[in-house]
Amino acid sequence: MTVRVKHLDGKGGRDESGTELRRTFIKNLAVAAAGMATLAAAGPAEAHPAVPSGNGVPLPISELPWRRTIFCQFDGEEKYRGLFAALAACGRETDCEIILGADGDPDIFAYGCFIQILDRNSVGEEMWRDYAAAYKDAGDITPCFIIDDRTDLPLPSWKFARQIDMREPSAVTAIVGTIRQMKAEMNRRLPAYFVQAGQK
Repeated sequence: MTVRVKHLDGKGGRDESGTELRRTFIKNLAVAAAGMATLAAAGPAEAHPAVPSGNGVPLPISELPWRRTIFCQFDGEEKYRGLFAALAACGRETDCEIILGADGDPDIFAYGCFIQILDRNSVGEEMWRDYAAAYKDAGDITPCFIIDDRTDLPLPSWKFARQIDMREPSAVTAIVGTIRQMKAEMNRRLPAYFVQAGQK
């Protein structure tokens, strides 16, 4: 099995002239998205049996994209090459897609995922402050590992966020182990009805 990695690096037809417009639009949607995420998390899975796919056929809960997406915004080619390689291996093992956000772009607002691994230097100082402020009152949203060592930027106010010291030998193992544990727990807690629907 191969891992699917999407690099959001401005290549492949991205309209760079629209970056500022996209950024404003996505920021304006952040509060609405936080509210919807809170409602979805609060309700039982049975209340949300499916969402429409692009061809009008409902997707079973087991196939919702966020359940299989790990969002990263960091330098995976140089500084955090070992972490990226470990995440790619974890993605293959857990059948997850890795989204690698582009430096300074508002991708952090745009991609639903079950976990984020972020270097706030790559997210961008202003973008990070906007993101943290937008979700400040949303409660427990997407779990997040912060892998930079900055102390001048706010930490997330939600419960499942942690700044991890990447100089620690166990840091990569801790991140990957947490992802495996989360994915296993998500699969275990998924009602059998929806798992069966996803296998048809």
